[in-house]
Amino acid sequence: MRAVMVSVRADVKKLLMSPKFMLILLLALFFVFDFARSFREMAASSFLGIPPYLYALFVTDFMGEFYTLMLIVIMMSDAPFYNQSEVFIGLRISRIKWLWGKAVYIFFVSVLLQSILVILSAAVCLPHLGFGEGWGVIFMNYLQSTEESISYTLENTSSSLLAYEPMVAMLLLLGITILLSTLLGILIFTLNMLCHNYTGTILVGVLSCIHTYIKDFNFYHHLQKVTSKIPMSWMNITNYQDGMTPGMAMLFLSIMIVGLFVINAVLLKTGKTEMIK
Repeated sequence: MRAVMVSVRADVKKLLMSPKFMLILLLALFFVFDFARSFREMAASSFLGIPPYLYALFVTDFMGEFYTLMLIVIMMSDAPFYNQSEVFIGLRISRIKWLWGKAVYIFFVSVLLQSILVILSAAVCLPHLGFGEGWGVIFMNYLQSTEESISYTLENTSSSLLAYEPMVAMLLLLGITILLSTLLGILIFTLNMLCHNYTGTILVGVLSCIHTYIKDFNFYHHLQKVTSKIPMSWMNITNYQDGMTPGMAMLFLSIMIVGLFVINAVLLKTGKTEMIK
């Protein structure tokens, strides 16, 4: 396992020193800062504190969901994450261990990205950040206004979050989004390895845009039952239908991740994909 961790550390070092990571940080900061603008203005005018749970609202907001998906695609865009030590590592470990290293790296960057969003979602509320019970007046006003202004074509709204305690909602969404990010990362990895180019990055990016486009127009109502089955829609617990729960979403995402890992292992064993370019 030592060689596996060497591979993971090399990939992480490459990421942290890359311009791509700086771009992701800047985009994440801009997206979250812009989303929090109305909350900061409300807090300043009413002298109320903003609870540190903005992440829960961000990933369930229409544009916030789209931004999060785009950040995931950008983070995973250069799969299969080749680095300078790849040849050396390839001589020391088996194909399955190499694949394990890539899977661990994908999970790590998924946790890293969502952790950055959680931290930024609290940091951008300074100096108006406040700690209290429940969602707080500012978030309650936002959720209620969303409920009142929502299009009649949508059956579920952000106010569904009120069924959860804020910390519980944030942790559930964090877990689901980490798993979704891992799934999309492995999917991009698989397609890029199969096609020996960035087909997976392009396809998942386009699918993310189409998913958001469908949600934004009235015909979404007719496709709601179909789109609710797409894993991307599970990131937003206000979209759940037909008895879907956060626990079920995490279970299904975990099964899909394992399934894609097995597919990658089979492809490597049969020579359909290679460890090294």
